[in-house]
Amino acid sequence: LAHVSIVVSHLFLPYPIRKPFGSFCEVMPATPVASAPGTLHRTGLARSASRPHPASPLVQSVLRGEDADKFVRFRECMLRSDLEYQQHISERGEPRCYMDPVLERDSKAYVSFIKDLNNRGLIRWSTTPKESVGVFFIWKKNNKLIMICDARRSNARFREPPGVHLATGDSISRLEIPAGHDMFIAHLDLADYFHGLRISDELSDYFALPPVLAGSVGARWYEAGPLAQHDIVYPCFRSLPMGFTWALWGAQRCHEQVLDDIGGALRAERRMRD
Repeated sequence: LAHVSIVVSHLFLPYPIRKPFGSFCEVMPATPVASAPGTLHRTGLARSASRPHPASPLVQSVLRGEDADKFVRFRECMLRSDLEYQQHISERGEPRCYMDPVLERDSKAYVSFIKDLNNRGLIRWSTTPKESVGVFFIWKKNNKLIMICDARRSNARFREPPGVHLATGDSISRLEIPAGHDMFIAHLDLADYFHGLRISDELSDYFALPPVLAGSVGARWYEAGPLAQHDIVYPCFRSLPMGFTWALWGAQRCHEQVLDDIGGALRAERRMRD
């Protein structure tokens, strides 16, 4: 520890140490921002328009064994029982979901937003939703917006997911490079990764946005048959919602399963994780 203190004392700080209020201001851009017409064009999802979502694989088709079974039999493996749910609500209260203020107050903007989601294949129509969600946007470092699903009501109905083992700064700090050797690092970002993994229609019903009239969004069909213009339909997310407690675990296990299938230098024992 003394050695670390000496080394740090000789380092040049690239920026001054911020006071508490300054640190708070640094994270302020991560707070929700009000949307505007065409919001999705300012997100990374703009690239998804050319990739129809129905072509994306189901999570359970990528996973194997018990992992896949969790999504196939999600009612038994993921959902809380009625008794567990009631106990959870009695202890923590019934959650309320946050909705983007523009989409919540401006019906025309909301209908336009739903049409845009549908054109990108990110939602499906349902008349029997199981739970409701909200949606909001936050800024990313690249001056893009990211869409977040406020799934607190849905999450209350699901048990806690298994832990995810990722590589953090602590793992990287334990790397040792022999003298005279170089270390090469590459970074890869999978664009819209969560939206590239599809969930079943039954699971999708737990992530329903506020309802719309079928005629207002051009919805003519759903799983049970045709829709009339005056029918009320619920837009439900078809992909892993970013905000669902099981989404990170499912996405990471899919990623690891693909690497397992490739094998070689990417096999499990060569991966760094905490």
